[in-house]
Amino acid sequence: MKYIKITAISLFLFLLFFVIGTVASVGQYPKSEFDRIAQRNIDFNGGAWILGHKQKIIDSDFKTIVKPAVDFLYSFATLDASAGAYVLSIPPIDRYFVFQFMEDDTDVFNYIGSRTHGKNKALNILLTPPNYKGETHGLETLELKTEMVWLLARFQLLNKEDAPNVHAIQNQVKFTPIKDWK
Repeated sequence: MKYIKITAISLFLFLLFFVIGTVASVGQYPKSEFDRIAQRNIDFNGGAWILGHKQKIIDSDFKTIVKPAVDFLYSFATLDASAGAYVLSIPPIDRYFVFQFMEDDTDVFNYIGSRTHGKNKALNILLTPPNYKGETHGLETLELKTEMVWLLARFQLLNKEDAPNVHAIQNQVKFTPIKDWK
C-alpha cells in the first residue's frame, strides 16, 4: 500500500511539473520566435531599419514564413525603436500591398497597405517609438508598440513575368531617420 501511495504521489508530481513546464514553454514561444526572426532579419539585412527582400518566387523550399502565399513577394525588417523615429517611404504601387507591424509577442498591431491607403499614391509615414514627443514634420504617424518590431511586407505578384516589376517596387521602399528627413 505504501508503494502505491509513493508511486501515485510521484506520478502526480511528475504530471504537475510537466504541465507547468509545458505551459511556461508555450507561453514563451512567441517571444523566443520573435527574437529568433528579429536577429535573423538583422543578420540577413545587415542591421535594423534595413529592408531585406525575398525576390525568389515562392516554392516548396520557402521556409521563411509558415504559410506563404504564392502570389506575393516578401520584404522584411527588424525595427529598433530605441534608435528613434524613422520615416517609411513607399512609392506609388499599382497593386495590392501590405506592410504588417508585429510586436514582440508576434501579434500584428497595425498595418499599412492598399486597403488602408489606396493604390498609386506615394506614402511617407513616420514610425515612432512608444510615447514619442519629437518632431513629426506633419507626417502621418504610426506609433510602434514595443522597442523591437518585426515588419513583414507583401507585394502582389501577377505572374512569373511580373517579378522584375515587384523587385523594382521593393527596391524603392526605404527608411530615413527623422533627423535626416527633408
